[in-house]
Amino acid sequence: MKKNILITGVNGQVGTKLYEFLNEISGFNLVASDLGDNQFDFPIYEVLDVTNRNDVKAVVKKYAIDEIYHLAAILSSAGEQNNQLAWEVNMNGLMNVLCIARDCAVKRLFYPSSIAVFGGPFKNGIAHQELLSTPTTMYGINKLAGENLCNYFNTKFNLDIRSLRYPGIIGSENNAGGG
Repeated sequence: MKKNILITGVNGQVGTKLYEFLNEISGFNLVASDLGDNQFDFPIYEVLDVTNRNDVKAVVKKYAIDEIYHLAAILSSAGEQNNQLAWEVNMNGLMNVLCIARDCAVKRLFYPSSIAVFGGPFKNGIAHQELLSTPTTMYGINKLAGENLCNYFNTKFNLDIRSLRYPGIIGSENNAGGG
């Protein structure tokens, strides 16, 4: 039986490539979602605001979602311009996705983090393993808090959550989004 996967923030840098990769592997029913229009003609696309818990829950139930790749976020540059919006989308959106994943028995959640959790500058340009997390941007603060929130949901509710701290990412098909 094919897994049903929801990708939030699919129109972004990582989302477009992730969708393409998962689609090539096949074996998955992919549900693409983002705030705006279906920019890349995804076969199944939902306009979805992750800050609206009821809408997220409706999509998860409608497609019997097994896994969520939660990529929806306000990145660094935009987050510095509007701290409140960054918190609303990055933290309240994540909380909505976590609660719905728990309540709807989603099997796995992927939450990308960022090198922004470290702040900077780095000694010799390297973020060493023992470097303390002292973020200097709203995005970095949100990502560090998000990691801790995911850890809580994993420990408290046994929710399978995977995370990776990405460095800055740019892609060939999308404009840089200020991350």
